[in-house]
Amino acid sequence: MNTFMILITIAAVLLIAYTVILCVHNGIPRSLSASVFFLPWKGAWLWTAVIAAVVFALAPVLIGTAQRAQFLAFFACAGLLFVAACPLVKDKSDMAYRVHLVAAIVCALSAMGLVACNRPILYLLWLPWVGVFIWKTKGVSTWPTQTFWAEMMCFLITFIYAYLMAMSTD
Repeated sequence: MNTFMILITIAAVLLIAYTVILCVHNGIPRSLSASVFFLPWKGAWLWTAVIAAVVFALAPVLIGTAQRAQFLAFFACAGLLFVAACPLVKDKSDMAYRVHLVAAIVCALSAMGLVACNRPILYLLWLPWVGVFIWKTKGVSTWPTQTFWAEMMCFLITFIYAYLMAMSTD
């Protein structure tokens, strides 16, 4: 197992542990970022630490193995680092809220753009989410946790992409 694989595994285990523990104790949030509201005020640092650790573990892999569009790997990592540095706040007029939102969008679009440039077949992994989205939002019903599940798909696809890229560097 090479260093990249170890870094990806650390990032995945850390993110999964954080997400599962918070969801088991508090239910599924509207978004992963909203899970910071489940933490006590003095415990919000945990959100920043987990997300930053994921970025620092994935950055060398994503940036170092991107065959094409390496700048997208950089923007994905930088966007997620900004998300970590500006945890979600309830006041939508706050600058931190806007920074968080823009950084999250930049991260997601860059990560999925990176996948599209290097391993577009991984986009097929979005099919279950799309199917559930269509089923849940048909008619007047809503899906309050759709953002959370979309974020989970982005992370899943990014981790699989990173594993595939790390395996191809052996």
